[in-house]
Amino acid sequence: MLRSFRARGNLFPLLLVGVLLLSQTAAFAVETPPAADQETVVISQAVLSFLQAAQDDYRAALQKYANEGTQKKYEELDAALWPVTDPVKGWSFFFNTCVISFGKSLPTGQVPVAFYNPWSDVFLLTVWRADNAGRGTMMTGSDVVMGDFVRQQGKPPFQTSRIWMRDDMYRPVAVGIATAGTVLAFEKIFRSGATVKESWRELIPNLKDPKILEANYYGAGAMLAENLKELVAATVAVPADDASKAYRERFPRVLRQMNDGKMAELLTEASGTSPEMQAVLLKMPAQEWKNFRITSFLPGKTKCLVMLSKGNDPDVYLGLLLTLSGKEAKLERMDLFSFQSFYEEFAKNPGGAV
Repeated sequence: MLRSFRARGNLFPLLLVGVLLLSQTAAFAVETPPAADQETVVISQAVLSFLQAAQDDYRAALQKYANEGTQKKYEELDAALWPVTDPVKGWSFFFNTCVISFGKSLPTGQVPVAFYNPWSDVFLLTVWRADNAGRGTMMTGSDVVMGDFVRQQGKPPFQTSRIWMRDDMYRPVAVGIATAGTVLAFEKIFRSGATVKESWRELIPNLKDPKILEANYYGAGAMLAENLKELVAATVAVPADDASKAYRERFPRVLRQMNDGKMAELLTEASGTSPEMQAVLLKMPAQEWKNFRITSFLPGKTKCLVMLSKGNDPDVYLGLLLTLSGKEAKLERMDLFSFQSFYEEFAKNPGGAV
């Protein structure tokens, strides 16, 4: 899925321009709804309101924006996905760092909406109705699936490793390409205009199979747990192995320097940063860096990659590559990318991302 990017040497400038444009706005979605009819507009407004509420307390958001059957579904999902994690904290991370894509209105009167978390490679698939029995716009169905479930159109086997971790590509680029391909896979299914007889679940084979869904929940839970485990390792020493101490101490200092307007000084140290990327980073207002929150922490023996998502616009993300020098970690490279820019580039040629 990811290797085709290597042949696109002219793509980086396009992605960088996209970051500059998108970083000035607070967009939550990878792609806007496919139609601008009144029903879709009403649903999109409700979806974004739900998202903002769910970032703090998903239960309160569900009580306001989901019907009773869907609320009960989340009780099942909580037990399956968060066996050792507080579901409020787990869902908060998920919703604060996800991107959104809208499907095409179905004959059932529902509009599919995907909340996809790139860092965990997990989907929350939902369907919405503009006027649900007089209660206003509501989420009327929901389920959680692994990224492979959508990419492979419900056909197992599904891998429990995140797709952007399966290749030897530079991870900040890999996650951008993987997200573009994954969102396009969702849209291929849910914007196809395919008819359904009774349920939106008919659009993906095995989405109604309880045994396959149960195995899928296990995999999705493992992927979410692995991602959250990284966040803990970024701030808490592991008793058996504290080799990542230098990395944990360095990257918060990098962020403080960015907040203090010392980007030029940091770029002198981060000599592996391309000239084009340096120009992008220097143009970002210093006050914007305080909004970035960690989404992935990948330490190694000699290098560590830290990735952070822009809190008020998770479309934009930052990559920091650190190198161990003695007992200290040095900043080797910095990158700022936009999921939307990857999406727009690969939407022109879906075969290049999937």
